[in-house]
Amino acid sequence: MASSVPNAGTALEQAKIAGVRQAWMQAVRDADANRLANFVTDDVVAVLKDGRCICGKADLKALLQHIFGLYDVERKILSSRVATRNQLAIELDEMESTVTPVSSGMEIHAHVKIVIVYGRQADGEWKIVRLMELLD
Repeated sequence: MASSVPNAGTALEQAKIAGVRQAWMQAVRDADANRLANFVTDDVVAVLKDGRCICGKADLKALLQHIFGLYDVERKILSSRVATRNQLAIELDEMESTVTPVSSGMEIHAHVKIVIVYGRQADGEWKIVRLMELLD
């Protein structure tokens, strides 16, 4: 059976993934956990750099709301590479992160590496299915 969805390696598919990345980064800047939840699948899994595993959209959203209640977060992408294969895309991002506790205002700077796995949905859009923070 032929599919009407284009090959994941096309420029259009790469542009869609870049659009998700840009919208995700804006939602982080806006501290909008509700909007971030729209970019992930219901069964998303996030592995944090301390080894904790967050399973499911609701738990990830709760974690993000908790973080945004404690910190203002600003991230700048230094580099981003994406490899696509059929219904999956794997992205490796390096970022500079500035986290400012809302209680003290003292900035904390960090170099962050993140692996993101996207899954192409039935409607052709890309959603995040896995996130993994890497130790630097």
